[in-house]
Amino acid sequence: MFFRYLDYLKNSKTRYRVHSPFVYSLVEQVLRKQPPFYAFKKIEKWRDELIEDVSEVNLIDLGAGSRRTKSRSVSDIANTALSTKHQSEWLFGLVNYFEAKTIVELGTSLGVSTAYLAAASNNSLVHTFEGSPELIAIAEKGWQKLKLNNIHSIEGPIDETLPKFITSLNEPIDLLYMDANHTYEATMDYYRILQPNFNPSTVVVVDDIHWSFEMQKAWREISNFNEVSISIDLFYKGLLFFRKDIEKEHFMLRV
Repeated sequence: MFFRYLDYLKNSKTRYRVHSPFVYSLVEQVLRKQPPFYAFKKIEKWRDELIEDVSEVNLIDLGAGSRRTKSRSVSDIANTALSTKHQSEWLFGLVNYFEAKTIVELGTSLGVSTAYLAAASNNSLVHTFEGSPELIAIAEKGWQKLKLNNIHSIEGPIDETLPKFITSLNEPIDLLYMDANHTYEATMDYYRILQPNFNPSTVVVVDDIHWSFEMQKAWREISNFNEVSISIDLFYKGLLFFRKDIEKEHFMLRV
């Protein structure tokens, strides 16, 4: 991971070397810094409570085809498995900037990123998928405290729940956040299942694109698909766009 990050620093550009008006505007208005919003403070207070919570939860590990149960503290999960405050804020910003209404999140975890996605607009609906019942229970308590009523949580193995969900979805996906089962096979399968519900305005966020060689391979292959017009490598996350009026281009950016 360290050497992959050094390679990223060597090859990535700053916004000043970006010639695409679409990408430059996205960096300036979304990715660099979100203006303060009243929901941020409330969500971060909840994150702090999770970090202080030493209670144990049983997790169903669905990664790489396994179905093992393991125990971790809420504090450990909150400290190591959640997007940072800045990353969460620009997820919020993406919903606002692109006026996303139908949002799909694969991998709820403790629900902090879900809260940011949902807080951006009361007119949106976030469908979030999680395999561990105890994580969903913690997340739902937090959403209730934050008075977020536009979240639809779907519990169970995503490889089973996602195909059922997509058959009942009658509108295109405006924003997809992929943060579950970080294997090559699962990432490619989830993308292929959901891709028919994309439209030219869809935004896809892929988490941990350099976390492993498998995730790097998945990111490279998806970025090269014909339907992808713009791909942006931010090291910890990647962004995909499908706009017909933009020439295909790949960016590796430091923001």
